[in-house]
Amino acid sequence: MIQLAKAEQAVYSSTVSWVGTTISIGIVAMILLIFFMVIKMATDDSEKHAEVRKYIEALFGGQSSNAKEEENEEATRQAAERLAKEIGPFEDACPACQTPVTHQNIDCPSCGLRLI
Repeated sequence: MIQLAKAEQAVYSSTVSWVGTTISIGIVAMILLIFFMVIKMATDDSEKHAEVRKYIEALFGGQSSNAKEEENEEATRQAAERLAKEIGPFEDACPACQTPVTHQNIDCPSCGLRLI
């Protein structure tokens, strides 16, 4: 009788172990599938998932931050053009490499230093 109870317990614990392992592997596989789908949506070029892509890029520093930088660069460029019109044409040396620059240059053509 005692041996029968041990045998039933061994079968039961083996079954529970397999079921638990199967459920755990299934949950991990589902999580990996969801991650894969989110990454695939974020890198897709179509505009179907533009809102999801916007959130992912904001979280991980993708193109959304680049768009802000481009907007800031455009605003700086416009301010530089407005200032150049107010001051008038000029020519000066770049402070880093001493290459001659004019009022039309926002960045130094030689070393790339931001001038204004």
